[in-house]
This record gives sequence, C-alpha cells and structure tokens, in this order.
Amino acid sequence: MTKDKECELLTFNFEPKFLPPSPSDERTDVSLLPVSSTDGCTSYNGDVLSVPTGKNDKRKLSESRNGPPNYLGLALFVTLCNCPFGSLAILFAILSRRQYASGEIVDAKQKGTISKWLSILGVTATLLLIAFLLVYKFVILPNVVVDLKALQDQLKN
Repeated sequence: MTKDKECELLTFNFEPKFLPPSPSDERTDVSLLPVSSTDGCTSYNGDVLSVPTGKNDKRKLSESRNGPPNYLGLALFVTLCNCPFGSLAILFAILSRRQYASGEIVDAKQKGTISKWLSILGVTATLLLIAFLLVYKFVILPNVVVDLKALQDQLKN
C-alpha cells in the first residue's frame, strides 16, 4: 500500500468521496478524533460525521449495553433464593429496560435502582433466614428440655 493511501485511511480523508446523506437513511453520529500529523500525513479536524448504517446492524444490542443498568441477572439469581423479592426485582428490571427503550432514561435508572435494592433485600432476607435456621438447629434445639421428668430429677438433686 502506498504512503498516501495509508495516510488517507488513517486520517479519514472522506472529502472527495463523501456524499451528503438522504433524509430517509438511518443515521448514526460518529465523532472522529484528531489524528496527529506524523509521517507527513495531514490530520483530520475532528468534526462529527453522520454515517449511514444498515438495517441489519446490531444497534439495539449496543444501545442496551450503553443504557442504565437494570440488574436483570441479579434479579434472576435472587428469584432462586427468595421468590417474592426476586419476582419484584425482575418486574422492575424489565420495566427499566422498557423505559430505556422508549427514551425515558431517568425513569429507567430509577427502576433499575429499585430492582437492585429489591435484589439486595432478597439476598439479605435469605441469608438471615439461613442464619436463624442454623442457630435454631445447632444452638436452640439441643438446649431445649425435652423430658420434664428429667428436669424434675435435676432439680431434686
């Protein structure tokens, strides 16, 4: 590859080839960073270009990754531990995803936060229940008096 062609590819020299987009095209704004002018290449000024994208691109997937966290995975895990809290957390996670898709980012963040806290409450309640059951089984049950006659015998002696 020649040096001029390489410089043209590195610096995004689209001026002679770039046609103005038609309004019917689906668009994505791309911000190009300035490239340093090393090795005799000219640098691009860093303006924002509107680049057409195809209809089969994975734009929805990238938008869902960039949206506010909805903690759906955590909510699914909590459902295995604590069904009531986990079910509510799943509900709010799905509502968060839907509101982000409709453009309501602030509401989507709030629903995601509610989902996170419901999940935390579900995990905490499960851990407290497990701790109580362990204490009951290994501390309380062995110390409970089962036979009243044995208790009376101990009190007489």
